[in-house]
Amino acid sequence: MVMLNNIITVPAKDDSPFIQIDTEKSLFVIKGKSFPSNPVLTYSLIKSMINKVIDKEGSIYLELELIYMNTASKLIINEIIEKIHNNLQDYEIVWLYSDEDLLDEITYIEWCTEAKIKKIYRALKGKD
Repeated sequence: MVMLNNIITVPAKDDSPFIQIDTEKSLFVIKGKSFPSNPVLTYSLIKSMINKVIDKEGSIYLELELIYMNTASKLIINEIIEKIHNNLQDYEIVWLYSDEDLLDEITYIEWCTEAKIKKIYRALKGKD
């Protein structure tokens, strides 16, 4: 984990995503693959920072670009989105996706949480 000014960066690993949090602006970014052996630990920083925003009744921007998630990661992402939706009036969730299977997953999470998720198609780099 690296903190520079108000930006916290957690580099991606083989099994866990890149995470970046702007603590001043409440901007959260999660990108990459997510199948860590301990997803609770992987996402604990994000959950903690979201709780701080909720406590001060702020606003959140969450951007996701996950190309693969295992079931445990999906459950935690679902929990994070549901917490944002249920506790904040002012939020924006944007999910960049690259295939229809992932779009189905996002749509299902949107349905389960009742959150508004802006879905944007973006082709993977190097993919025709």
